[in-house]
Amino acid sequence: MTSIKPCISGGLQPVWARSPQLLQDQNAVWAPDEAALTTLAETLKQHGVDHEVWTEQPENVATCLALRPYPKDQVHQHLKKFKLLK
Repeated sequence: MTSIKPCISGGLQPVWARSPQLLQDQNAVWAPDEAALTTLAETLKQHGVDHEVWTEQPENVATCLALRPYPKDQVHQHLKKFKLLK
């Protein structure tokens, strides 16, 4: 989707290029339904926030959204109404 940003060091892959299994221990936000996830994705896109929506196949249902690492003050405004999962 995009090149690795300066805040991602050491040649790490962007978070959306990693296996979902590797992400299970990282913090995530919970969206109540696919519409909320889609709305969040559109908001992030409008504000230039790098992200990727994962879509389950063959159902074609958006199930997850991953962001590259950002300082909290840059993305909190978009994520604050979602419940944080740990």
